[in-house]
Amino acid sequence: MTDARDEAAGSSFAVIRARLTTERGIHAETAAAAAGRLSGTFLFRSLQLPAQLLTPGSPVFSGEADKLGPHLVDVLFKALERLGVSVDPRVDGKGADMSLVQLTLQQCQELLYAPLAAVRDDLGLADREMSEAVAVTAARVVHAASATLDPRVAVGFAVYGIAEGCKTVPYAAGPPAAQRGWPGRGQR
Repeated sequence: MTDARDEAAGSSFAVIRARLTTERGIHAETAAAAAGRLSGTFLFRSLQLPAQLLTPGSPVFSGEADKLGPHLVDVLFKALERLGVSVDPRVDGKGADMSLVQLTLQQCQELLYAPLAAVRDDLGLADREMSEAVAVTAARVVHAASATLDPRVAVGFAVYGIAEGCKTVPYAAGPPAAQRGWPGRGQR
């Protein structure tokens, strides 16, 4: 991972903590799912599907998302390994009880997309690069929550969130980075 993506992961972690922390603290299940959802959302946007022609919140079945979504899960597991968190890589998110998550996909995107897009833009990352950075952020959330939530459970929320985000038309506004003239680092 590049320095810019590492920086984006750290900044994204700070955004998620700041935006999701309440007077009672941060809800681990919600934070893990939110990080996964936004990682998937940035991946969806990188596909440059005609989202303006699609209804926000509707599922989209894309072979490219099916291929790239597991890559984000792999990025998540590699980041967990670097953080010293051991989780069976067969965790697929299907067992995650999403009723425990306190925000919907739409609420996550409305609350987090704009500040995370600002991080992306400030660092000159493309949406796909940002999706990887936010997958690392999800690993940091799992690591930070490990005192209160079993990492296997937290990873399930993050993995489910990645799948949901990369296969659902985003609610958040704004064109993908490539359409705004923001090249990715490898595209300059």
